[in-house]
Amino acid sequence: MRDVDARRRVHDLFLKANAVAAAMFPHEKQDLYRSFKLEGIMEAPVNLCVTCDPDRARPVVIGRTHIKTMDSCSAVCAVQNLWLAARAEGLGVGWVSILDQDALRQTLGIPEPIVPVAYLCLGWVEGYHRQPELEKAGWRQRLPIEDLLHFDRWGGTDSQDPLLDWLRNDSQAVADGRFLADRLDP
Repeated sequence: MRDVDARRRVHDLFLKANAVAAAMFPHEKQDLYRSFKLEGIMEAPVNLCVTCDPDRARPVVIGRTHIKTMDSCSAVCAVQNLWLAARAEGLGVGWVSILDQDALRQTLGIPEPIVPVAYLCLGWVEGYHRQPELEKAGWRQRLPIEDLLHFDRWGGTDSQDPLLDWLRNDSQAVADGRFLADRLDP
């Protein structure tokens, strides 16, 4: 997104959607919600709109014979790869998820059936947070790892598993992305 006017129109979409979103939260949380920096559309030097064309490889696509949304999942994985590469280069990526997809499609002239998957803002950052911002602000606390990790089946537990113990005790390795690398090293 190089055109400043186009970015301004996307920013206007964000402002409209953000006002609607703020009203969805309990009254006592609305001011805190409004205090969060949830986009950098006009400030970021680079804006990207990632799309997915579900009809590109019609009629039958390997990998989509049973899970029809795999193309969108692949696009999301590409976003994550971009995000990780940007982080390795000292850049920040923000995913602007508070946008009406149909309005974004119309604003950017994206034809049907192409789906806007992600609107990203990329740029230099002053630093990275050691603690998730929403947790730090008191918006929401982290969930216990035991509630998020299932063994062998949904609801399967194994409180003695070394991985679970390690995740409980080395949250900084998890935050730094070392949780698998450390575990897989011989």
